[in-house]
Amino acid sequence: MFVGLPNRDGAVIAGILGAAQGGPGLAEALSTHCVTHRRLAVERLASAQQAGETRAEAGLSRSSIS
Repeated sequence: MFVGLPNRDGAVIAGILGAAQGGPGLAEALSTHCVTHRRLAVERLASAQQAGETRAEAGLSRSSIS
């Protein structure tokens, strides 16, 4: 999620994260948005694993998304 921190987008992301620390509404919106998208990505990758399209040892732990 924070892959952009080392590049030119890093200052923007850092600013948003800083603002979220003092704004519960923003913090919740970021959490909901990020968790929802991560959950969908993990579900899709897990389906690909089950279909043999990705490696079984990729380590898609569903417990890491909650």
